[in-house]
Amino acid sequence: MLGWVFPWWEAFPCCFHIPLIMGVVSDHGASPSRSVGPTTPRPSSMSSRQHVHIAVKLVRKVRQFASRSVGDALHFLRPERAAHITRQDYLPPVPAALKETSRWLQVTILNRTHLRLQYIDTYFSSGEYYDRPTDVAPLSDMTYSCFSNELMTGCAGGTRFRIHLDDGSGTFRDFAIGWVGPPIGHYKAGAVFDRSPRVACEWASASGESMLSQRGKDGDGGLGAFTLRVTTEPGSQAVYLVEEVLVL
Repeated sequence: MLGWVFPWWEAFPCCFHIPLIMGVVSDHGASPSRSVGPTTPRPSSMSSRQHVHIAVKLVRKVRQFASRSVGDALHFLRPERAAHITRQDYLPPVPAALKETSRWLQVTILNRTHLRLQYIDTYFSSGEYYDRPTDVAPLSDMTYSCFSNELMTGCAGGTRFRIHLDDGSGTFRDFAIGWVGPPIGHYKAGAVFDRSPRVACEWASASGESMLSQRGKDGDGGLGAFTLRVTTEPGSQAVYLVEEVLVL
């Protein structure tokens, strides 16, 4: 019964500001900064129906942006960093032999930190590697892939990496990425800090996500200057963006 009700509380400010702005700008062709002498207020030429129509369009735009994928949101907020995620032609080509398998999935890790990502271990729920993962050098990329030829079985698993903090303390931070390519349904991707690859696989989502690590400590025992963020973009060519986030 309530599904059709217009969300007036979201559009309420629009109903006031839009006619006010249009009334000021269109008053006898004068700009807002030009004095046109005393005038008497007059009602807006727009009807209430038009006000509601404009408000509905604005609300739809806001909801459309809120429902964007993580990659699209990054492209809108940080286009210089998100180009790798949203631009499919950047991703390495998929081998023809891999495409011939029943179900395949390619993973690309974009290391945008000055730290090396050390490959630790892997968890498989189904499938096997076509190309195995390796360490990821600072400010570089790495791609690996997996596949499955079993009937009604996809590729699902997780990979764990270790980030050694070069602060002289010998400390490190582990994170795991999860990936799911089911025989039927949506691809999924996920990331967790200080948890197992199996947890990363089980927590993977079809919408993508952005995970932020806890703030670590430096060599003197104080709080570190940055945290780590892993942003995921699911798909047959899944992408995982690893970044440093400075803490001011």
